[in-house]
Amino acid sequence: MASPATGAVRVWIPKELYMAVLRLQVSENLDWEDACRRAAVLLDEGSEKYAKLLKREAERLYSSRFMQQFNRARKSVAEEAYRRGYRDGYEKGRADHAIWYYCAVCGGKIYVKPGSKSHMAIIRYMKEHGWGHTTCHKKSKDSRLS
Repeated sequence: MASPATGAVRVWIPKELYMAVLRLQVSENLDWEDACRRAAVLLDEGSEKYAKLLKREAERLYSSRFMQQFNRARKSVAEEAYRRGYRDGYEKGRADHAIWYYCAVCGGKIYVKPGSKSHMAIIRYMKEHGWGHTTCHKKSKDSRLS
């Protein structure tokens, strides 16, 4: 007996078929109607519809794996670019702005860490000996002349 609104048919089916559809419903998280449709497709494995379904699933899995590999590769490229950029920026910053002086023994550069005891000693020395901007010294000299 067919229901005119849904196209459903009420029939008695063997318990084995019922259990097979139920397993399909649970394993693929489908509602009863979708599980019955899926079972119908699976029953006719030689059909074109089944072949398309199989191909679509294979493409989905391939695409998923491909995207995972792509994202891993993109992440490693981005991390390497970040490391390289950080290293290059650090080296440029150090070359342009580092505080250093020559070692009295070997002549190599000794870099001074900002805020360290050495840095504070250098600041104190420069202040005691009147080091300053050329423009500041010029303004100071001009103000004394006026």
